[in-house]
Amino acid sequence: MARFIARRVLGMIAVLFAISVIVFLIFNVIPNSDPAARIAGKNADPALIARVSADLGLDRPLPVQYLTMMKQIFTGQLMSYAKDRNVVQQIWDGVPATFSLCIGAAVIWMALAVLFGYMSAVHAGKFTDRALTILRLEVNVGQLGANALSNQRQVEQSFEEVKVKLSRFGIVAE
Repeated sequence: MARFIARRVLGMIAVLFAISVIVFLIFNVIPNSDPAARIAGKNADPALIARVSADLGLDRPLPVQYLTMMKQIFTGQLMSYAKDRNVVQQIWDGVPATFSLCIGAAVIWMALAVLFGYMSAVHAGKFTDRALTILRLEVNVGQLGANALSNQRQVEQSFEEVKVKLSRFGIVAE
């Protein structure tokens, strides 16, 4: 059992390393623009771009750039130059909004799941059951949850879209 867990952990580390290298290459090598200018933001002045380039070692070889970036990520020193704030602090500042979106999406998901489950059970094997199965794949609950938290008007439009989809299958939602 210990060997199995060790193999899984080593595999996980290898995959995470590979993903980090691929993401680093995608963002720093593939685009044909200066990575420092992209990281600094749209309204960056030349002094900020030079500071970003120096902080991240973008004038050094790629392996050194990668190691510098990983060191800053793992020590919590990575900065968002667009807002001149620590990235870890920005992530923590976004946690409440993320949780509220997740909770809103979960509530809507549960309500739709119960409704669709009930309707499928009542009409088992019939056209309505099959139509609800297709409809379940179309409803984007995450979008509905985000709308519910951002703008009531958008929520009403989303529910109207769901009503239209339901009406296509002969289901009248009120």
